[in-house]
This record gives sequence, C-alpha cells and structure tokens, in this order.
Amino acid sequence: FELETAGRVRLAGWRQPALRVARLCAGAAVLAAAVGYALETAWLDTLNAWLWLAVVVLLEAEVRFPLLVGRRRTAFVAATGVIYGALFVLVIVWAWRGDWLDAWDALLWLVAFFAIEMNVLGAERGRNGYPVHP
Repeated sequence: FELETAGRVRLAGWRQPALRVARLCAGAAVLAAAVGYALETAWLDTLNAWLWLAVVVLLEAEVRFPLLVGRRRTAFVAATGVIYGALFVLVIVWAWRGDWLDAWDALLWLVAFFAIEMNVLGAERGRNGYPVHP
C-alpha cells in the first residue's frame, strides 16, 4: 500500500502489476471470509468482518482521494466514528459474553488502527502544509 500511494517510489516492470494482483487476491480472501461468516451465521464475526472492510475502504479513500475526502470531511469523520464505535461495541459484547480472547483481539485491532488513522492524518496534514506534530 505504501509503495502504491507514496508517490515518490515507483515499482518498475512486473513489480507494480504483481503488487496489484497480490492486493486483489488478499482482498478477495478477506471478502470470502466475511461471506463465510455470514453463511455460518456467526453474526458477531460477520459484523466485525464487514465493519473492518468498511474501515479499509475509508482509509483507502482518505489516502487515494484526499480532495474528495476534504470536501466531505464532516460526513467522512461521522462515518469513521460510527464504524469505530460499532467495532468498540463488539469488544464490549464479546467481553460480556465471556469471549475474552475475542474481546482482547478486537481491542488490539482497534488500538492498532487508531494508530494507523493518526499516522494517515498526520501524513495528510504534512502534504497539505499543515503542521505535523512529532
């Protein structure tokens, strides 16, 4: 992802298409898993998978289409808040059900993606001339 979006580094020859094919295969595998959870009626896992797919879509949009996201910043921030809020509710539900490992795993993912969001926002501010705090 970084190689595709950094703008400074370009992959030469077969590497760029190979990277895109690898990302497409990974995306297809994640999508298949999300559908599989639904078919197995594992509803918490299904909801979790689809919410995380939505997070990835929002991150992709934020990096690839910064002008569009900037024009719709309020809606974008609201959608992000709703999705992360729903993911946090899943942490609480898993903990309430006694599924401590699932709750812990989900909480770790939330913390990790929060750090990624802060990194993306910081990089975006740096590109647009806003100060980036170290």
